[in-house]
Amino acid sequence: MVLPGDFYKHCWEIIKRMFSFAFHAFYIQHNGALEHLNRAQVVLIPKKEIATEPKDFRPISLIHSFAKLLTKVMANRLAMYIDKLTSASQSAFIKRRCIQENFLYVRGLARHYHRTRTPACLIKLDITKAFDSVSWEYLIELLAKRGFRQDGWTGWQRSLVHRPRQYYSMVAQVTTSGTREVSGRQGFLSKLKGKHASLRISMYADDVILQDFPGPRVAFPTQYLGLPLTLGRLRMVHLQYIQDRAKDRVAGWQGRLLNVAGRRELVRSVLSSLPIYLLTVVKVPKNFLKELDKLRRKFLWAGDKELTGGKCKVAWNKVCTPTDNGGLGIIELERFSRALRLRWLWFSWDDTNRPWKGMELSVDNSDIALFNVATSVVLGNGKKAKFWSSRWLHAARLMLRQWPNEYFCQLCVRNLETVSHLFQECGYSRSVWDKVGSWISAAALRPTNWTQMEDLGQWYADMANNGARDAREGVHSMIMLTTWEIWKERNNRVFQRSSRTQEQVFRAIQDEARTWVRAGNRGLEELLPPLEQPPVDAINPM
Repeated sequence: MVLPGDFYKHCWEIIKRMFSFAFHAFYIQHNGALEHLNRAQVVLIPKKEIATEPKDFRPISLIHSFAKLLTKVMANRLAMYIDKLTSASQSAFIKRRCIQENFLYVRGLARHYHRTRTPACLIKLDITKAFDSVSWEYLIELLAKRGFRQDGWTGWQRSLVHRPRQYYSMVAQVTTSGTREVSGRQGFLSKLKGKHASLRISMYADDVILQDFPGPRVAFPTQYLGLPLTLGRLRMVHLQYIQDRAKDRVAGWQGRLLNVAGRRELVRSVLSSLPIYLLTVVKVPKNFLKELDKLRRKFLWAGDKELTGGKCKVAWNKVCTPTDNGGLGIIELERFSRALRLRWLWFSWDDTNRPWKGMELSVDNSDIALFNVATSVVLGNGKKAKFWSSRWLHAARLMLRQWPNEYFCQLCVRNLETVSHLFQECGYSRSVWDKVGSWISAAALRPTNWTQMEDLGQWYADMANNGARDAREGVHSMIMLTTWEIWKERNNRVFQRSSRTQEQVFRAIQDEARTWVRAGNRGLEELLPPLEQPPVDAINPM
């Protein structure tokens, strides 16, 4: 018996006590009478004229409402925890995840192996969607292994799948066998069924054999989850299938029979939505968006006819303005695609357990700048801070905001601290530079030979490129090392309240430089003077 939803709404005051009693009986697993309510009439309708296999039939099932309500409640309870029960690589149809995450992960792996020239094999498996072909005993055993209690969820599951009665009708014949899919649970359980599956592999040296593995061998570029999977930059030819699909839609609409309002609605709801799935995860060439805009503009103003300038009543940027602002409400694909891609920056910041974390994202510097402007950061423990890209509140910014701060240079305590003063003008730093320049016989590093420059990059380049060509690599390394040690000394004085003399900083630079040489820095090795041996009489005899 099938009861419509309106029956429960209108008669709830009458039947709610009976329903509460039935749900409580199911909860404590007193399910002796459940088989009377857990019945279904299944009609098998052939999908084609000559149906010879079970997959050639479409099952249409009429199930009792009580079983639907039970499974719906269980599905809603499981939905709250399904993201914690499933692997991060299972991203489809789970709240707070999206299917394009798998594409990002696979593309990142493929491009990484391609760039590093690492031998790898990408196997694409198509898992059948026939949920009723999975053993119920296996699923119940899996639930128990995942920690579901026997007197709770596992017992409820067993009661539902072991007590059904189904009647199959096909060519006027009725049978009473089979396994039924029940409500929304099968969607969640199908994500769990492969959790403990294993692939049978025979591996010896460089030979790998997969038992019973039929399938074609394909080369890149290929399709994965309906998206073009390439090892390099995406080109127009990889996106031709979307343009062809849009042209096929337009060809079947007979635009000459539609007015502008009808064509506008088709452009908004169909042509504009065709590339959305792609634009969410891929940064496409601008020519691709221009071609789609050309097709949308032509169909909107001319239908099936050729588009001329006189037929365009309004400029396209005005057409893409929201209706509240006087436009036609058609989305601008370039800006809309940028907004779609910003989600990956948010996911990367919000959840560090995504499988594609640390891989290449389809965003550019403009996307990152827009994301930084549109978001605000709440200070925490600093674990998510990025040294190079996070907006640090250094002393120069504090001074501009007139915030109380140590304005003076921490090394000389005489002048205001700026970048150019710290590394170029400070007497403490100049003394260190002079010692380093004398040690390695590099005149470019001695302050007496500097040309005063406000730009730190130009000052650095002037030092690095001045001198013999064969010594420039070592000079580069020494400039970086000296700058780093001066910066460390400044930070130690600010945060650790500890200080060293110029001679101590110079000795630290010498020790670190020899460590770099032992690590394989050839340019620095050629530049450093030989290590002085102590005099013989300075060695104490044993």
